[in-house]
Amino acid sequence: MFINCTRRNINAISVFITFVIFLIMDLVCINFLNSTSLNNNKLESNGQNTILIDSVKIDNIKNYTLQNGETIWSLKIPKINLKALIAEGTEDDVLCNYIGHFSNTGIINGNVGLAAHNRGYEKNYFKDIKKLELNDEIIYNYKNIEKVYKVSKIEEINSDDWSLLDVSRENKITLITCIENEPKKRLCVQGIEINNGGI
Repeated sequence: MFINCTRRNINAISVFITFVIFLIMDLVCINFLNSTSLNNNKLESNGQNTILIDSVKIDNIKNYTLQNGETIWSLKIPKINLKALIAEGTEDDVLCNYIGHFSNTGIINGNVGLAAHNRGYEKNYFKDIKKLELNDEIIYNYKNIEKVYKVSKIEEINSDDWSLLDVSRENKITLITCIENEPKKRLCVQGIEINNGGI
């Protein structure tokens, strides 16, 4: 009986050691494959987890740039010297570092909704959108796609009015920010794509 117990213990220990060895080998292989594929895809990240361009998930995009310096997701407005990266979501941690993308709006076609701070934070990307006028140019980049819009509407909206972010067959961009000393109001600047049947 003692011999049977000892054999069982030895068998259990052997199974456990084998399991640990396979687990360690598995982890080493996964790390090797990840580092190899990241090197092959030539993608860098600035302080965020690096992901592959070809399999990028929208909700993970933060501050990614290609090695040639080209940004994956950005907004430029020449009139107010704005050039900034866009990230998914409009939560505080996003808006403190990026222009935020409203998750329920378009990425490339339809109505692309964006938000940013305009004062009181380290990065106030929309601080000057109140200076925009009709027909001013807005340039939006997503990966290798560039879209150019002309401002077609500037209006104050109620803070609970999200109708200007509704789905649209027309390609447009909608920029939303707060209005100083008016917590129940928002400033909305909307543009229509000019190279796709717009203005």
